[in-house]
Amino acid sequence: MKNFRKTIYALVIFLVTQLIGGLFIMVGSQWMKLPFSTAVGLSLIIANSLAVALLFVLRMVRLKTFSPHRVSWSWLPLLIVAALVGIFSMNLLCEQLNLPDMMAEQFKSLAHNPWGILAMVVVAPITEELLFREAIISSLLRRHNLHRWQAVLISSIVFGIVHFNPVQVVFAFFIGIILGTIFVKTGRALVTSIIHIINNGLAAIEMRLFADEMDELTYSDLLGGTAVVWTCIVVGIILCVALLTIFCKHYHRHRHHSSRKKANSHTLRYSLNKKYDAHF
Repeated sequence: MKNFRKTIYALVIFLVTQLIGGLFIMVGSQWMKLPFSTAVGLSLIIANSLAVALLFVLRMVRLKTFSPHRVSWSWLPLLIVAALVGIFSMNLLCEQLNLPDMMAEQFKSLAHNPWGILAMVVVAPITEELLFREAIISSLLRRHNLHRWQAVLISSIVFGIVHFNPVQVVFAFFIGIILGTIFVKTGRALVTSIIHIINNGLAAIEMRLFADEMDELTYSDLLGGTAVVWTCIVVGIILCVALLTIFCKHYHRHRHHSSRKKANSHTLRYSLNKKYDAHF
């Protein structure tokens, strides 16, 4: 456990700040007489902002992770498609597994509140990428002799568990695999944050526009039956894996070729280790 203290510290910071945010909900809704959705939105912003500040102060994350340099942005559309296809497949799968969603009403209320939208669409994704991708994965790779896919798996398991909500545990685990894969190849939480923000933004739009219908309709109803849903799940997972495989096989070659002219002499300086080919 001692060898993983940095990872444990990062998780403790996250959980403690979330607890502080929970206390603000009680203070804001009862003493300050704020609407509950406003109190929840502000609590998430406060908690996540505090977590990010502590991660930077303790040097668990670095500003370089948000640098746009040494990133081949031409791959971003493919990554967005791969992530959204995978995420949609996981939505379908979670519905078929009939997992309980204890946060459904809270998410709907956040989607109809400006502070809630800011927290859900921008602040939370950036915080989670800094913590679960940058802080945890980078720590596991720099300080431990782990293969990058072991680091992604550990980070994804933790990412799922800390959501607590049953449906989110399964969902977040698989999303963690997708985002973790992208992170270890690009070396930038900026890239995964953009994808995470797009996903949460689309989810907020869906909840805002179709909140009432979501209580009555299922994907099986919309797609025409369970057989069609399972077909979409299988096809979606295969497509997501295929796109990520193409990305993993070719991204580093393309990036190295395009950056060699600018910084060939400095490339190795940014390597975390020989197994980790993401450059910071």
